[in-house]
This record gives sequence, structure tokens and C-alpha cells, in this order.
Amino acid sequence: MRTKLPPTTVRDNEGYLAAPAAARFLGMSLGTLGQWRFHKRYPIPYVRLGRGKRGGRCFYRKSDLVKFMEAHVMAGNGEAGLR
Repeated sequence: MRTKLPPTTVRDNEGYLAAPAAARFLGMSLGTLGQWRFHKRYPIPYVRLGRGKRGGRCFYRKSDLVKFMEAHVMAGNGEAGLR
């Protein structure tokens, strides 16, 4: 049985990136992003579609990637968090 997402969950204008594009956006390898997802190292929300050999394709909201990057801003002295 397929579950439909409520219309407010996914907005057409939000912009989703496939995992390879998300890795490029973050400036890391696809393997690193996959390891973070698998080991739950960082809580970056993602959507998994399909049930292929490797569990389908993963997509990330660009806004979530920006939030992740902003949460990891370092001050000039090497300490986390300018906010």
C-alpha cells in the first residue's frame, strides 16, 4: 500500500538535489555523504525513493543542506558557532 504525502510536506519550489548533486553542493565526495547517512553521523534529512538493489535513490532539500552548513560555521578562532 502506498502512502501519499500531505501536500504541505513537499513543495514544488523547494528544490531537491539527488545525492551526487548534494555531495557536490557540500563540497564532499558521494561516499562520505553516504557514510554519514548510513551511520547517522549528522542528522541531514533526506528522502529515499524506490527500492532498487541499494535501497533506491536519495534526495536532499537544498534548504536542509544550507541549514546544515550554517549550523557548522566556525568563528575565525576555530570555535564553532557564530550565532
